[in-house]
Amino acid sequence: MNRRALHRLASRMLVVALLVVLAGCQAILPLFYPAEKPLAAAKAPPIMATIALTVHWPTGPGRDFRGYHAQLIPDSTATVVATVYNGTTAIGSTSKTRTVSQTSVTIPVTVPVGDGYNLEVLAYPGTNAPPATAGAIARATAAGINTLGLTLATQHTLPVDVTLTSLYVPAITGMSSQAGNVNQTVQLTGTDLAPDWEIALPKVYFNGTAAVTVTRQNSGTITATVPTGATTGNIMVKADGVESVSTARYWVVSSQAVTTTSPAINANAVANGLVYYGGTLDYTATLTFALKSGETLATYTGRPAVAWTVSGASHTIATQGDTAGTDTVTSVGRLTAAGGYSSGLAVATLGTATANHLARSVGVDSVSVSPSSFTINALPPVGQSVHSSYLAGTTRAVTATVTHTLPFSEGVSWTTSHSELVAANQTISSATITTTQGAVAASRTFTATSITDAAAINTGTAKASTGNVTITDLGLLLLGVQ
Repeated sequence: MNRRALHRLASRMLVVALLVVLAGCQAILPLFYPAEKPLAAAKAPPIMATIALTVHWPTGPGRDFRGYHAQLIPDSTATVVATVYNGTTAIGSTSKTRTVSQTSVTIPVTVPVGDGYNLEVLAYPGTNAPPATAGAIARATAAGINTLGLTLATQHTLPVDVTLTSLYVPAITGMSSQAGNVNQTVQLTGTDLAPDWEIALPKVYFNGTAAVTVTRQNSGTITATVPTGATTGNIMVKADGVESVSTARYWVVSSQAVTTTSPAINANAVANGLVYYGGTLDYTATLTFALKSGETLATYTGRPAVAWTVSGASHTIATQGDTAGTDTVTSVGRLTAAGGYSSGLAVATLGTATANHLARSVGVDSVSVSPSSFTINALPPVGQSVHSSYLAGTTRAVTATVTHTLPFSEGVSWTTSHSELVAANQTISSATITTTQGAVAASRTFTATSITDAAAINTGTAKASTGNVTITDLGLLLLGVQ
């Protein structure tokens, strides 16, 4: 082998030896210098999306839960908070302040891209804070929000619209009266008629006409004065901008009066409203209602009836019934007079509207005669003469006094208990008591009876007074014979 070949062989062997050494080092070095671990792949940030939430509270008519036209959110709403939930976990929340009179606001809420999200919007007042237990005053919700498709930059905003509903809707459940005149005060009761957080007083409308005077007693009780121009119809309360209408109507009475015909007692006219003891008298109440143009009483149902009472007297009065016209109701109350003199008022009431008329019973209280007991001589038989002193004792003058409350005096009529006793020379207040000729000794009576009572005006016994007469005859008075 020549030198050149040996040199090539030696070079190759050296290369092989170096490779063996390097391979051995590669196996031994990790024992002393461990290899670095490969870096883990960086976690990609979640893709975010924005929900552009537009919250509405319309000021136009809506419908509350009872079916009445109503605004859907209180006027005092100031702060609106929107929260997005994934199940029960909040994943995004944003609040925004509402400008006064603003009907909607748009609130951006940023959340991770996902599906099945739920949304809740709560509104809070900016005046008086509501009670701790009350919290929000309006609320809206939405479910099933999906932002998975929002992958491009231009699609990362999802528009969502919701409408708030008031959590406080006023409800009128009662009113202190169902009818009355202008300027009468009506108390309204219910729930949330004057919310605690609202500074301004609620507004009250009588069939569309606003009451000028409204006062607050508590959140469920307010009073309002019936305004000029009010007409019959429902009452509406607008509390913090939310409306509620009463189911009952308020009947506005524009005029009322009570009258009665002038009675006549034995053809004697007496003052209006007088009735004889025990008698009856009809009072008529006429009430005119304020109605909107084109309406009549037949437009409405549930009209209250007129109630009749007597104030300050021992009379009784009963309703005889109501008759309705176009805008006028006529009611008759029949009064039964007391058995003796008394005076009071016959009152017709419809709600707080009242009218009255004098109710007074009049009549004869008693009749008395004077003298009430005496003795007279019997007139002698025809043709027989007696002493003048005897004749002087055959007559006696009597008078009658009538005690009464009438505006006139009819006096009395005279009667006797036997034909032998005569009431001669009769007037309405006096008579001469004598006997027929040849009358025998006996006890007789005479009576003065009220002419008014005798006409059977009252239902009781006629007032009268009776006198006692003792008759003496000639057989006992022979000394008087000439």
